[in-house]
Amino acid sequence: MGEIDEILAKMADENSEQVLEIARFAELGMSASAVIHELRQPLTALSMALQMTMETARGRDPEIEAGIRESLQLIAKAEMLLERARDFMRPSAGLTDLDVEECIARVLSVFEWQLAAKDNIRILCTVKGGPFHIRGDKAQIDQMLANLISNALDAVTDAPRGFVHVLARRPSDGGLEIIVADNGSGVDQETARHMFEPFYSTKGAGKGTGLGLFIVSKIASRHGAVCSFLSGRELASLGIPDVTTGFCVRFRSEESA
Repeated sequence: MGEIDEILAKMADENSEQVLEIARFAELGMSASAVIHELRQPLTALSMALQMTMETARGRDPEIEAGIRESLQLIAKAEMLLERARDFMRPSAGLTDLDVEECIARVLSVFEWQLAAKDNIRILCTVKGGPFHIRGDKAQIDQMLANLISNALDAVTDAPRGFVHVLARRPSDGGLEIIVADNGSGVDQETARHMFEPFYSTKGAGKGTGLGLFIVSKIASRHGAVCSFLSGRELASLGIPDVTTGFCVRFRSEESA
């Protein structure tokens, strides 16, 4: 909420309509946090009831046992996703040592169920030269990655064979690069010039806040990094076939975050 509050204060006078829309999303986020808390209690109760039923049914009916076991696995999955979502909403806890591969895996897990319903999209993850560790704020780094991945998924949502590739690597001059690339329809030059500006969005009314990449750039800056839009030559150097769009967060060194 701190990042949103700062943006609202700076933009209120000249962007009143956008500010009202962002404030509405902020309120929804706070409501979602309360809903997550309330959902966990019945899920825990349901899990306990199913475990008791499993003890009663054990050895009597294999099909019932299999159904209960699958239900327990689904409950565990739902609890994990709720915990991941709650992580995103927690306030800043300061800088800690973060394993970059763990951060990426944690954020990707939030999108698993979204992708399960779409057989035309896949996410790839590659870590070259790791492990990588940075000093960073867990909630902010997760939000930065989630914004980049969410944008990439939006870009390939209608592609017949869409993909998003998350790549962490050490560039030739040292440090760390986290790249999120996709094979969507690409970005025109006009959009590229404005994409990091606040409230700039190409998604249409009600489909985006126009703050995703702006927040990404601010979080990167707070961690001694820079987020940039990759040029055609830089995309070609990735060695990823058919990639059309990519963003790179560059940390000067593993200790600079």
